[in-house]
Amino acid sequence: MEIFMFVLLLSLMSQNAASLGTASQGKRDLAVEDMGDYLKTCQQQPVEFAFVIDSSSSIHPSDFRKGQNFLIDFLSGYDIGPGKVRVAAVTFGQGVYKENSFNLNTYQDKESVLEAVRKMPHRAGSTTDTFDAIKYMREKQMVVTRPGVPKVCIVVTDGESRNTTRTAYEAEQARSRGITMYAVGVGPKVNDLELRNIAGDETRVLKANNYDALLDLKDLLAFKTCVIEEKTTQPPMTQPCSVKHPSDINFIFSPAALGIDATGWVTQFISHTITNEELESGFQYGMVCGSCPADAGFPLNEYSNVADIRARLDSFDRNNLPNLISRATALGYSTQNGGRPNASKVAVVFLGKSKVDQRQLVENLREMVQGGVKVFVSRTDPGIPASLPAGVRVLDEGSSFSQATEFVNLLCNPEES
Repeated sequence: MEIFMFVLLLSLMSQNAASLGTASQGKRDLAVEDMGDYLKTCQQQPVEFAFVIDSSSSIHPSDFRKGQNFLIDFLSGYDIGPGKVRVAAVTFGQGVYKENSFNLNTYQDKESVLEAVRKMPHRAGSTTDTFDAIKYMREKQMVVTRPGVPKVCIVVTDGESRNTTRTAYEAEQARSRGITMYAVGVGPKVNDLELRNIAGDETRVLKANNYDALLDLKDLLAFKTCVIEEKTTQPPMTQPCSVKHPSDINFIFSPAALGIDATGWVTQFISHTITNEELESGFQYGMVCGSCPADAGFPLNEYSNVADIRARLDSFDRNNLPNLISRATALGYSTQNGGRPNASKVAVVFLGKSKVDQRQLVENLREMVQGGVKVFVSRTDPGIPASLPAGVRVLDEGSSFSQATEFVNLLCNPEES
């Protein structure tokens, strides 16, 4: 059922484009919408499309076949190939059906793509593993994209995935890698929260009560998926930091490792930051700092030998900062924890004199940077060495106030750094 709905939408998009331009034009102006302060322009251009197609048992075989025919008709009107429109598709149900899917660079001409679509079987999977399909799309299909070409994935559903939390997480990971996610729901069984979590923004969620209502989405979906730029009439420098660079900021530190004095230094840094007039609105703040003390101890009868007690004591000596960084990367910016899809992900990591596993620290910071987080490091004591991976900005040594001021300046004026 979902593939039928999705291909119908794509067919409508193609008809809309054809009515506003000619196939001989390299780039066709499709629409201009006056937004008051700026214009949104829409042009036909090369796109990397990923189709996430449900092949579960909720789809009737006849609907699946109709969906294939609609998809073939739609793709027949496109100039598919290198330097033009490229297409990937993944089917799923009980897991991902890799043998029936193809990537952006699998086929180099239209005929091969159409034949691959024609041969897709209806698998009638017993579950709806949407999360696996989104992950596969991100890790396998959208890793061979062309620089500067928009990446678009549309997830269509008439129900709810088997694990809504994992589906939201995988969609967020896709968006963090520059893939614009759309969620289209049809019928009364859709989960509104899951649609929003997939798209990351309410404006990229589209719903229809039934198939008859799909026509009402034609112009809206066509315009949304082809917007490539916004031209504002206001000088960029007149915009406040909250408009230019809204951010979700996590402060990451280990009170147990830093000690009382350095932890006080950190709280001063945070206070100077959040009270800066540049950050009066448009920003959210969080802390990933573990507990202090990190362990509440143990009763008299918990351990019966010295070796187990010594192993427990070792946990007190370990600087858990790398683990805190890893936790922030995985969960600190998720929608469940208040992360916003249109806000930059920012982290301030505080290093003190306490020993830390340098290799693990560097590895976890690198993973954070690769996850799309802007990472800043603040050193609470002068002279602390910091051999850190590329992409991590170390604030100049100084007082908590001077480092907080530098951080805000770099956040609000990245072009000057």
